Amino acid sequence: MLRPYLGKYRALAAAVASFLVIFLGVLGVNLQLSRQTAEAVSILNLANWERTLSQRMARTLLEIRDQTRAGAVSDDLRKELRVTVAGFGATLEVLTRGGPARRLDGSAIELPAPDDPVIERLLRRAHGLWAPMAGDLAPLVGTDVIGAEDADSAALVAAGDLPALFNTMNDLAVALESNARTREATLQRVQLGGMLLAIANFLFIALRSIGQLGRADRRVERSQKENADILRTVQEGLFLLDRDKRIGGQQSRFLAGIFGRDDLAGADFLSLLKGKVTGKTLELAADYIDLLFGEHVNEKLVQSLNPLQNVEIGIADGRGGLTAKHLDVRFTRVRERSKTTHLLVTVIDVTARVRLERELESLKIQAKDQFAMLAKLMRGDPARMAEIATIVRVGAEAINAELREPANDSAALRTKLGAIFAQAHRLKGDAASFGIEALETSLHQFEGLLATLRAKPDLCGDDFLPAAVALDGILAQAEQILTIGRALAAVERGAEPGLVEPEVAATPAAAPVRGRASAEARAAGVRALDDKLRAIAARVAARQGKSVELRTFGLDLLPANYRRTAGDIALQLVRNAIVHGIERPAERRAAGKAEVGSILIDIVPNVARGFTLSTHDDGRGIDVSTVRARLAASGRFSSERLASMSDREIATRIFDAGFSTRADALDEDAGQGVGLDLVRRLAESLGGAVQVQSRPGRGTSFRVALPPPPQSADTAGAPVTSRAAAAGPDATVATSPGASIAEPA
Repeated sequence: MLRPYLGKYRALAAAVASFLVIFLGVLGVNLQLSRQTAEAVSILNLANWERTLSQRMARTLLEIRDQTRAGAVSDDLRKELRVTVAGFGATLEVLTRGGPARRLDGSAIELPAPDDPVIERLLRRAHGLWAPMAGDLAPLVGTDVIGAEDADSAALVAAGDLPALFNTMNDLAVALESNARTREATLQRVQLGGMLLAIANFLFIALRSIGQLGRADRRVERSQKENADILRTVQEGLFLLDRDKRIGGQQSRFLAGIFGRDDLAGADFLSLLKGKVTGKTLELAADYIDLLFGEHVNEKLVQSLNPLQNVEIGIADGRGGLTAKHLDVRFTRVRERSKTTHLLVTVIDVTARVRLERELESLKIQAKDQFAMLAKLMRGDPARMAEIATIVRVGAEAINAELREPANDSAALRTKLGAIFAQAHRLKGDAASFGIEALETSLHQFEGLLATLRAKPDLCGDDFLPAAVALDGILAQAEQILTIGRALAAVERGAEPGLVEPEVAATPAAAPVRGRASAEARAAGVRALDDKLRAIAARVAARQGKSVELRTFGLDLLPANYRRTAGDIALQLVRNAIVHGIERPAERRAAGKAEVGSILIDIVPNVARGFTLSTHDDGRGIDVSTVRARLAASGRFSSERLASMSDREIATRIFDAGFSTRADALDEDAGQGVGLDLVRRLAESLGGAVQVQSRPGRGTSFRVALPPPPQSADTAGAPVTSRAAAAGPDATVATSPGASIAEPA
């Protein structure tokens, strides 16, 4: 395993090995000389100690003589004499033969026997002087009573022999000191030589290494430049991912373009995806990455489990909005010594491919819808289809005109957006009521575009461009339906398709005919509105998995110039009742209700000579706590403001634009927060207002008070008793913000 490195760095390895040999050799010599120097110092200290003991011994003997003459010798002097005599003899023995001894600090040391001739000679002389002296001093050391004669003899020893012994020990100390200096000088020379060799070896290694490093750096720079060129040029996102799911320091430039940021090194990959993919996808991605780092998993077998294949993410566009991108994220193991150390991640932007696939799929669906629509037109009433197509076309043109209206600030743009949203929702209801699924789907997608705009914190005119493009498609669909409907209607009349029949001039004789035609047209309009409401009730109930019975009263009281707007109000209230009010059959059974929910529409004149449109359902009612919670989650009001609002005030917020209690369950029928906002807008457009009454578990009633209509030829009708449920004592009563409502007759 080391052979490639030894071949590449052989010279450097030899230099390092020689450095280690020199270092270890110098270290060994230093240790040896240091030990010998320490021993020499210890011997020198012992020799100096012997010199000191000889002086103390002489002083003690003279003091003993003086105290003997005075009468008695103190115990301290006798003890001092014993210690100095014993200590001198024992130390002299160690200096001569070697052996265990103690330093002046009390630590133990093992001393060798002397091997220097001068020191050996001095030690023999010291033994020759000490042996007779020790014999002369033995009587004094071995007794507790010292006589005058013994004291005088000891004094003679102190005066005559001890000075010679002191001089001998002094010579020994000088010789030992010289020996210690010699060893110290040798040690310094060895250290200096070792340092010079080490420096020379270091310079060789440094120069050699610098040369090799320079060549290696140039190779690395070339490799790095090649890698940088690859990472800068490759049209895929490339990076390494570690076990902590963090992005490595090197990534392709294309990756920054994909995610719209440059500071990706060290970033947590899952945090990068958070908020851009669903929480479930993020959880599955974390599990899949952990699975790939497992050592007992076949990489190829688990590739199909990758949740980030062709995943849609939202990337910030720099203006507070999101741009949808489709990415194909692939993972490949990077193994070292049979272990997975990293994952090589390849991120491919497949947005263009997915859009092309979707366009192709859209064309297929469009072709299918066109055939289905043609078949439906041929089976149904072409005139009615042409009528709804005309309504949608006119409405789409109104939206187009609204889009072209200039708006100078964000507030004006939001006002425009609200008006467009309401109109689009109204048109979607029309398409749904006539069962034109293609138009309904297109308008629902159009609402989705508008919802994306509504979520942006700041709006500009360019943000409406996608909506304008989508609106062109809706206009084209409506025009196509209108053309086919007219052609089929012409065929039914026996006329040439596209031929306009001449109008019949009105004559006085024709007046009775016009009156009958007007009555028939009025009855047909009422039937059409009733059919429209029942059709939308059936479609929404089927989609929501509910059963509903719709009853209508007083539709014939509506004047023609109110019928369109009032019908749209009723349609939105029916949709709202089914989605939010009526429970599913199982839930209704559990609550002791009939499985089929009931919705009542009632239109009666009111005291203001106008009309009151009432709807009532026997569903779950308005849950004020849910409304309050959704308002808190939306951030529309502070927690303090919400806490101060009454249930009545909270209930009025259901009419706010963009508010829905089903914002997290968006479908064709609810979740955009448009339906009740549209009801309020339509009522206010006629000068009316909306009131809601709700009882938990019992149902909800809406009353729309409309002022007297402009005089119409078919305005008629007598007062009729309202069949809408009255509010009970536990009902929540709220009126749409900024409006009032007249009491019903």
